[in-house]
Amino acid sequence: MARICPKCGLKNPDSAQQCDCGFSFGLGDGSMPSAIMARSGAAKRWAVDYDENVIVTFADRLYKDASRIIVAAAVVGLVLCAVGAWALFKSASPGSSLQLPFSVIAGLAGGLVGWLIGSSLAFWLRLAAQTALCQVQIERNTRIAHKAPP
Repeated sequence: MARICPKCGLKNPDSAQQCDCGFSFGLGDGSMPSAIMARSGAAKRWAVDYDENVIVTFADRLYKDASRIIVAAAVVGLVLCAVGAWALFKSASPGSSLQLPFSVIAGLAGGLVGWLIGSSLAFWLRLAAQTALCQVQIERNTRIAHKAPP
C-alpha cells in the first residue's frame, strides 16, 4: 500500500519516511499521527506555507533598526549627560563660568558612551539579520539540492 502525502497528495512507497514536498510521515505535525492527519485533512488546515519574503522583510527591519539605534543611543547619552552636568554644576557652584564648557564636555562624553552602547546593540541586531538571511539561503540551497536530478 502506498503512502499518500496529506500535504501534496503524492503517492510514496510504504518505506518512505518523507515525501518529496518535505512532509515527514513519521512526525506529521507532532500533534497527531500522520495516518490520522491524512484521513482528516488536518495537514492542509494546519500547514503553514514557507514564505522567505517574511524573513527577508524582518532582516531588512533589523538592519534599519541597527542604524537607528546607534544615533538614538548617542543622542540620549549626549542629552542626559549634558543636562545632568548642567544641573549638577548649577547646584554645586551657581554662576560659575565653567558651567557651560563642563556641560558641553560631559555631553560629548555621554554621546560617545551612547554611541558605543548603540554600536554594540546594533551589532547584535545585524547578527540576527544575518542569521535570518542565512536560514533563507539554507532553504534555497536545500530546495535546489532536493529538486536536482539524481
